[in-house]
Amino acid sequence: MTNRRQNLLDKIGLILPGYSGYSNREAKRNSDKKLRDNISLVIQNCETIIISHQQYLISQSNMASCKEWEITRKAINTLFSKVKLTTHGESSFFSENQLKEDELEEIYSFDIEISEKTAIISKTIESEINEPLSASFILKQCRDIDNLLFSRTNYINQYK
Repeated sequence: MTNRRQNLLDKIGLILPGYSGYSNREAKRNSDKKLRDNISLVIQNCETIIISHQQYLISQSNMASCKEWEITRKAINTLFSKVKLTTHGESSFFSENQLKEDELEEIYSFDIEISEKTAIISKTIESEINEPLSASFILKQCRDIDNLLFSRTNYINQYK
């Protein structure tokens, strides 16, 4: 968290019971959102690199590899949308079903694992895009991330 001057709402929050916990959870939710935004940018960059590689394959008349990369590109594109628009652990101040800090930590751990798998995809695309099995390896990583997103959403939904 950044050090900033307290505003009027922060001062009022000090006297309201439960506000500081809500404020801490809000900071965790914001951190989680920034991580997911970063993940989606990495995924978007991966798609751009794949498109460039496909253009190279077309110029070389290598349509079989281009088709394989198109399947992977579509998976990357879908993954981008899912990460960008995934459910987040939101709970309003007066909600009966507020996510607690431990639950937000669990959600964040899903996102850390997704971030690690995204880094593997990015590294593979940047350094091994010409390797014959790269597209299928990346496709498997996309499926793993998709499963993590599904588990993450189910975890959040049990608290709504």
